Amino acid sequence: DGINLSEWNHYWALDRDSPSFQAAADVNKQIAKSMREDSQILGRLQMHFETAMSESSSSSGGSTSQGLVKVCERLVRSPQDVPEKKWASQVLEKHEQGEVVLDDDAEFNYFDFLNVMLGRQRFKVSLWLYDITEGMANRWAWLVLGQQFEGIWHTGVVVEYPGRHAEFWFGGNLFISTPGATPFGSPSKKVHLGYTYKTREEVRNHMARHLASEFTRARYDVMTRNCNHFSDRLCSFLLNGHVPDEVMSQPQRVMSSLAAQAVRPFLNRWLGGFGGGAPDAP
Repeated sequence: DGINLSEWNHYWALDRDSPSFQAAADVNKQIAKSMREDSQILGRLQMHFETAMSESSSSSGGSTSQGLVKVCERLVRSPQDVPEKKWASQVLEKHEQGEVVLDDDAEFNYFDFLNVMLGRQRFKVSLWLYDITEGMANRWAWLVLGQQFEGIWHTGVVVEYPGRHAEFWFGGNLFISTPGATPFGSPSKKVHLGYTYKTREEVRNHMARHLASEFTRARYDVMTRNCNHFSDRLCSFLLNGHVPDEVMSQPQRVMSSLAAQAVRPFLNRWLGGFGGGAPDAP
């Protein structure tokens, strides 16, 4: 069979909006299952998305949670017995219970719309930055290192899972901690990176299968394999994105001085020596 117009539009919209090939494949797997039961569902979902866009109040023309709720309310009132009517009812139920399906002020695209309608939830992702010098870098870096630094950053990736936010970080072991409860105390900065549909369990499995063998105590190095390298790899999985360049380039800048090179072994032992036992998992 040939490709119809709905499938053609779906391919290009998903190619434009999904953060990665794997993210698109996850959605397509669920869409294909639904299409085996109802071959017209893809075309209707596209119509609902366009309606959500037209009923949103975004100044940039994107869709918002307001448009999504209106579409779901209309679907629930519809006399048609279609699969998306049940999905819409579930979205509204979560919304009425106070569960954040989508942030009120956040725009969403075709990829987001399909995920929400298919029952998947997206979670806010932030990079938390901790100054390991506790403010001394800002005052003394120019004198000691020959360059100005706002801070010398340790980072953790925080995902806001409902009722149980998680901070993922590397310090010799891989850790999953309550945000702000790590040995580094309170963050100096928080940088919003975007949203992910990856569940807590999916992140744990990815860390165990793909990152744990690389990010170990024995392989920790402040220059080549530190907490920021781990954060960057995890962001690639979560968002198909990266941490800010200023964070990733900082080790090379800091270690260009003789003073920093002299303390490199100490930094490796300190920053790569957390947790003698199993990783923290709240």
